[in-house]
Amino acid sequence: MPLAIAANITQSAHCRLDEVLITFGKLVMEYQKLEDPIETDIKAALLSSIEKWWEKFNQDVFVAAVILNPFYKILPFKHVPTLVSHGVIYSLFLRLWKQFYSSENKVPNDLYEFTQQYLSNTYTF
Repeated sequence: MPLAIAANITQSAHCRLDEVLITFGKLVMEYQKLEDPIETDIKAALLSSIEKWWEKFNQDVFVAAVILNPFYKILPFKHVPTLVSHGVIYSLFLRLWKQFYSSENKVPNDLYEFTQQYLSNTYTF
């Protein structure tokens, strides 16, 4: 059943990147709960498949998409201490800026300030 729900979410015409990552995270959580010895092979295969999928994609884009969703921000990553600091998130945004825009486009001077304000809820976005 979880795979059918995930397929419906990720194949919809209006699915966003943040929804894809949240959906796959939910699948991982659901399959990690399987404890029945009969389900061991299924659990291993499904988790391996999700990990292979994750390794193939630009992880930064998916993580940034979740962080930029004002309903989530860093909440889904609260157990990943290397990801939740403002400096690390700014570095993530900086890498993506450089990746999306040519090196000729200067990084906005206020990107760091806007990142801080967004994450601290001190400005309206």
